Amino acid sequence: SQVYPSLRQHMLTAMDDQIGSISHRGQQFKNIYEETVARLRQLLDLSSGHEIFFLSSATECWERIIENCVAVSSHHLVNGAFGAKFFDSAVALQKKSSQFCIPDGEGFDIDKIAIGGDAELIAVTQNESATGVAQSPEDINRLAQKYPDKLIAVDCVSSLPYVDLNYSNLDAV
Repeated sequence: SQVYPSLRQHMLTAMDDQIGSISHRGQQFKNIYEETVARLRQLLDLSSGHEIFFLSSATECWERIIENCVAVSSHHLVNGAFGAKFFDSAVALQKKSSQFCIPDGEGFDIDKIAIGGDAELIAVTQNESATGVAQSPEDINRLAQKYPDKLIAVDCVSSLPYVDLNYSNLDAV
């Protein structure tokens, strides 16, 4: 991936400030963490009622969502490699999960989706970068409104902060 043009200078500044050596329990780290969270809230227009977690990868995000939000079953909308990997994470964690698959590169018609009552969570990949198709924020909102009794988890790893989501309708992003 292309990096931001000033990354080199940011890395040098971090080295000069010995950021990599500070204690994660010290006040300097706490200040950096608090500033980062405040800026993310501003960037994403995220209320204080939402929590922000820092994870290492999309795979870890999928695993944590499934581990913490699904007791028995999840349902996954799959139209490419990343949606399939989200589903595979649920299967690997021994959940009784199901998937609704459409051909790679196609978007979902929310009106044609029927999800059984046993699924506790619906997982959707907003920007399936493996195939180049994105599910619109309006469609994701309609999905949440169609299934208000289910948790909605949206994989936005490759689209935040550019996609404008209504976080009040979503449970994990």
